[in-house]
Amino acid sequence: MSILSNTECHNSQRDSCFQELADDIIYSILEFSESLFILRVCMRISKQWLRKALEIPLSYKFYGTTMVDHCYQSYEKSISNTINRSNIIMMSTESTNTVGKILENMTELSFVGVDMNTLSENNVIHMITQLKFRKKLKKLEISQCSLLSHNVKRLLSCENLQNLENLVLTKTELKSEAVEYICKSTLLKRLQSLNLSSNDITDVDMKMISESETLCNVTQLNLSHTKIQHSGIIALMNSPFITQLSTLHLGYLKFQSNELQTIVSNPRCNHLRSIHLQCNSIRTEGARILARSEFVYNITQLDLGHNKIQNDGVNYIVTSTNLKNLKESKIIPWK
Repeated sequence: MSILSNTECHNSQRDSCFQELADDIIYSILEFSESLFILRVCMRISKQWLRKALEIPLSYKFYGTTMVDHCYQSYEKSISNTINRSNIIMMSTESTNTVGKILENMTELSFVGVDMNTLSENNVIHMITQLKFRKKLKKLEISQCSLLSHNVKRLLSCENLQNLENLVLTKTELKSEAVEYICKSTLLKRLQSLNLSSNDITDVDMKMISESETLCNVTQLNLSHTKIQHSGIIALMNSPFITQLSTLHLGYLKFQSNELQTIVSNPRCNHLRSIHLQCNSIRTEGARILARSEFVYNITQLDLGHNKIQNDGVNYIVTSTNLKNLKESKIIPWK
């Protein structure tokens, strides 16, 4: 079966021996193709292939300035004319000007990830706020980049974020003022996933997060490797929106059995399906409390790795009738 070119595909007088592939077949081929191959080859085959290629979320990763310059010089025109929906992950080895030139051609990105060790935060914020996303950006990820509070405010006032569903700000040295901007932003009403791990988030910040109406639709919350203590967990458990949470990450917090008990003894937490408490100080007694809780029956994924749970604690988890829906668990006996 032959594949038609742009001209042949829409020529009513074309030879009858040519026949288009069905759309679902093309889509299936594209699903298992490398993003760069789709950009360089598939999008140029015909209008039919281009149309189906634009339905595929592409991942375009740059790992070095040389590679970026080569891609830009070789495919600038193709990228400018064809890319409508892509994922961009920018690494710290790229020059601002090169990345900026490429990004100017991306008009309907659904995901932008910025890992910037060397670029200034002003350049990071400038690139994100100046891109023309046509209000389709769904995920924004910034890591390893110091974000001053006024730049967080600037970022969260950008209309590009009004459809954002997933926000990741890890290792960005967030201050309480920046957290407050997040909690009060009017553009994050659709946010479903929030990751503020590896920041100096305190119990005061936790209280703001717990009371934020902006974050009322968040179902996935990651606060691992922060400075949250027991009072912060109490604030979270008292949140009017706690029933929305299905996934909770609280690893690397030096939590003990008391903090775990505060979580699993709360009847409003019975919607939790995935809980990650790795690298804390939870002992065997904590495992027993978890196993006997009547509010953990929806949990399907549990991570208690690298705690201080001994063999008896592992047995509590394994034999618990309240954890009968558990499908994936990580518990390493402490010796």
